[in-house]
Amino acid sequence: MDRDHRPGAAARARGLPEDRRAAGAGHLRRQPGLDLGPRSRRRADRRTAGRGRGGPHGRPLPRRGGRAGRPRPHARGGGRGGRGPRPRHQPDQRPARLRRIPAGRTGRSAHRSAHTGAHRSARKEEHVKTTATVRLDRPITEAAELARRAEDLGFDGVWVADHYFHRDATGALALMAAATERVTLGTAVVSPLLRHPALLASAAATINEISDGRFVLGLGAGGYEFAAELGIPPRRPLGLTAEAVRIVRELYTGRADVTGDTFTTTGELRFTPVPTPVYLAGRGPKMLALAGEIGDGVITHGLSGRHIAYVKEKLGGPGTALVLMLDVEVDRDRARALDALRPRCMAMAGGSYADELIEVYGLDPAEIGALRAALRSGDRAAAGRLVTDQMVDAFGIAGPPELLRDRLAEFAAAGVDEVILSVGGGDLDASTGHLTELAKAVL
Repeated sequence: MDRDHRPGAAARARGLPEDRRAAGAGHLRRQPGLDLGPRSRRRADRRTAGRGRGGPHGRPLPRRGGRAGRPRPHARGGGRGGRGPRPRHQPDQRPARLRRIPAGRTGRSAHRSAHTGAHRSARKEEHVKTTATVRLDRPITEAAELARRAEDLGFDGVWVADHYFHRDATGALALMAAATERVTLGTAVVSPLLRHPALLASAAATINEISDGRFVLGLGAGGYEFAAELGIPPRRPLGLTAEAVRIVRELYTGRADVTGDTFTTTGELRFTPVPTPVYLAGRGPKMLALAGEIGDGVITHGLSGRHIAYVKEKLGGPGTALVLMLDVEVDRDRARALDALRPRCMAMAGGSYADELIEVYGLDPAEIGALRAALRSGDRAAAGRLVTDQMVDAFGIAGPPELLRDRLAEFAAAGVDEVILSVGGGDLDASTGHLTELAKAVL
């Protein structure tokens, strides 16, 4: 019987009893009408054929029809890949400068090769990993359904923002994990100022358990809006980010014993977690350098070749995945596309980042100063009028499909590993339409 017509198949495939599925999620089924033609089908065939080579963390991908009788990764002796039980309660004898990362890691990411290597070997060299965002401004079950549709369209991953005024990101990701089989899932991004690092470690490990190792923890200190909207000024963003990553990593390898300036954690997770890659959100030189030192990847903004070279220099080497996050408007009328994208690039251009980046982005300091002042005054209408075409092009791609394809080829040639593409919102059908047009352009 076809998987789509077997009740509770998605739940059984992930080890979830049917009576514990999220209420309202029963309609999460693969939808017809998303075929993009022969090119899309060939791409889907290649992905299906490659499943035997392993998933994003080096484990076999789930097969259609469930996984009855197959042990879950965390039941194979405690470690990743069934390496046997992991010692716990053992003091870390390494030098203090190395204790922030798990034993066996170096400054280069141990996760990255497993996370991206198999995928990159299966794609042409001129392509980057192509992922999409899903907004949580719609009913949460629709977000999960949209993640499934993104998977059907051929995207490699789905990311969600953890915004305090929208629906809860962890709940959405749990539903997305149950509704999909192949795509990676991630936060872009979550702040330890809103979720304590111990909670982040538990939540990330839980989502990784549901998704069979497909989760990426995107983490960032937060921007100016925290102070304006929540009364939480992000003090010492470098220090609190390093503390958060250390706590997460120590909890993944055993007992955490951290007393920091911002966070303190003493204890251990009461289950055996499957560690997840940690990507840091970074724009300034110091945060980029920190991402190169302790992160598996960095999520950043800025599309110019000069900026990409700047990021690679600050990362300090090839061991950290370089991920660009950008907004996209596909339209053969470039002027109309620019106008549609203008408000969505407003916060990127006028947000908090080092002044030295203004020139790296190829922007005018006076224009950026005026935009920043308008944003901080709360007059978003006035701020929107100050977003120039150059600002849109610095942080997004607006125009016909050919322009989008050419820019992604440029990113790949420059050494970008992944792009997170954000398209327009709307209801489920409208959002699916935006993703469909995007898939036609780039997949």
